[in-house]
Amino acid sequence: MPAAIEAAIQEILRPLIEADGGKIAGFSLENGAVEIHLSGACCGCPGFQFTRSQVIEPLLRRVSGDPELEVRVKQVIDRRGSRGKGGEENAGPDGTRTPPHRRSSLPDSSSA
Repeated sequence: MPAAIEAAIQEILRPLIEADGGKIAGFSLENGAVEIHLSGACCGCPGFQFTRSQVIEPLLRRVSGDPELEVRVKQVIDRRGSRGKGGEENAGPDGTRTPPHRRSSLPDSSSA
């Protein structure tokens, strides 16, 4: 992987993503395309598309010097339980994360 792209991911993107409870689960450069896997709070985040199109893609294209660089950003569920902010209470029985706007604010009736 070209050093400039890897440095941008490690030194700029990783701290930005982690500051909001997300995680860069992995990244690679193959056949002239960068692929980044995001997990944690990035999964189901309403700001994901903005972050991808207005932060990640422009940064990597600028540091690579290639304005046509293909950048693929995917959301992945960390099956080991690390989901960033919110933790396990956001996880459904199948391991998927429930977006905050879909969680019930009512107490569990079984505990009454």
